[in-house]
Amino acid sequence: MAGIIKKFMDKLKSGDDARCGKANNTSNEYQGASSITAPLDSDEDVGTDAAMRGNEGSREGHDTVFLFAAPEVLELRDLDRPDKSFMASLKQPVIIGSGSDCDIRIGYDETVSRRHCCIYEKDSRIYVENLSSVNMTLACGQEATDPVMVYNKSELCLGRVRMELAFH
Repeated sequence: MAGIIKKFMDKLKSGDDARCGKANNTSNEYQGASSITAPLDSDEDVGTDAAMRGNEGSREGHDTVFLFAAPEVLELRDLDRPDKSFMASLKQPVIIGSGSDCDIRIGYDETVSRRHCCIYEKDSRIYVENLSSVNMTLACGQEATDPVMVYNKSELCLGRVRMELAFH
């Protein structure tokens, strides 16, 4: 594993960092996540945690190791109203809604509930959870009745308001 980490650090220093948390550079992960694909020596121990490997534990050819840093700032951009953009710290759960007590207040659309949803970080992953019993929350096309994991550039729908998530 130390050899892969050294190769990763060398790649970062050279400025050749892919800044992507998923294979094939799909940019569906956090903006600050980085990956490296490197050949494995047959005697190199990389552990058995498949969640840290890009190809589910295959030792043939190359393996991808992912290193994640939890984002610190959430940015929401209204896709239909470019003049509406919001930012909040992810150091604690972010409550979004039309109420004055929310961390991000969206008071310009009646389909956004007083306390509509919550966005929070857990184990370096970001989740959205619906808080409204009346107006639904969609995250990545799924109704967020249970927590839904979201990524950089995910779409979030709060009632009729369509937002794009960005993490910094």
